[in-house]
Amino acid sequence: MRALFFVVSLMFSQANAFETFKLSESSLGPLNEKTQANLWQIKKLFKGYKVKTDTFFMDGEASGETFRILQGDEILLEINANTVGATYIYSVIILDPKIKTPDGIHLGSKLEDLVALKVLGNCTRGAEEAEHEVRCTAKGGSNFGYAFLISAEEEEKTEPGSPVEIAIQPKRRILSGLTWHPPRKLK
Repeated sequence: MRALFFVVSLMFSQANAFETFKLSESSLGPLNEKTQANLWQIKKLFKGYKVKTDTFFMDGEASGETFRILQGDEILLEINANTVGATYIYSVIILDPKIKTPDGIHLGSKLEDLVALKVLGNCTRGAEEAEHEVRCTAKGGSNFGYAFLISAEEEEKTEPGSPVEIAIQPKRRILSGLTWHPPRKLK
């Protein structure tokens, strides 16, 4: 009887975790365009997970906040507010390969699969902290962003911030970054 309870509890917690991190155009689990970017709200939405916060600085001044969602020591999500004390979330960096877009895209997906799904929009070589990546917008106004690591040889061939023709990229390249942006309604 005790073993059955454990199995049912485990199945419920796995199903609950799936719902917590279900990703769509309009939401990532409990996060949506109305979610406030404050520690109290984030902790309330992610009960059972550790939530850590950091302020990042630019030119010596606080310029934004990041809320990290952890399971044990593993960071699953980084929730970003682009200004300190911002009301709403700017972006969420997905760090758990089990979290998938509605098309099944996840960290570790192959570039050739994303090309076949026709989800990639414009791609550019990253700049500054992202100079080792090709970053792509999603086609058709989707709220997803994609990043692929590039080799040192490829870095020499392109300037940071310059457009990259995705059709000539190595098809074996895998997705190293997945970002979700909450939808914003224009006023």
